Amino acid sequence: MSITMYQSDRQFVTPANDASLYSALGGDTSGVLRRGNHLNITVSGLQVTVDTGQAIVLGRLVEVTEPVTFTLPASATGNVVIGIDLSKANTVMGQAGQANYQVKVNQVYLAGITGNLVQEDINNGGYIYQLPIATFTSQATTATVNQNNPMLNDSGWLNICLLYTSDAADDMQCV
Repeated sequence: MSITMYQSDRQFVTPANDASLYSALGGDTSGVLRRGNHLNITVSGLQVTVDTGQAIVLGRLVEVTEPVTFTLPASATGNVVIGIDLSKANTVMGQAGQANYQVKVNQVYLAGITGNLVQEDINNGGYIYQLPIATFTSQATTATVNQNNPMLNDSGWLNICLLYTSDAADDMQCV
């Protein structure tokens, strides 16, 4: 069929379709949500620990449910990223619909990377997107990390003037 609708009776919505919708609704932006410990980063030597929290990466909800620790490369500069790599296969254990069914998600990672970020359009044929949440500079045995989470915030209600008038001096006034 040349046309379909995913939110219809008996239709199957793939993760790609779901992420495409959420990404569009979010203005195709990515960032950290104010959940958990906001993915707070601590450093000990070259070891980086990313605390709990959630992020939206082009429509995909990523959650760190327990702190994750990894090693930064020595004598380098780069970014700490939440990475999505859709070319990797997830691992399924058990039988679908049964209590023993589990999916090990291999398509998301936290890492310290050097070089250019890979930011392909993963909702339009791309496979890899790296969302930077910090920069780092490391020496042989120590590192400095500057966290700069791109935060997604609810702007709440905004008072916006929808009607203006001008006075004799051509000054615009909100009505």
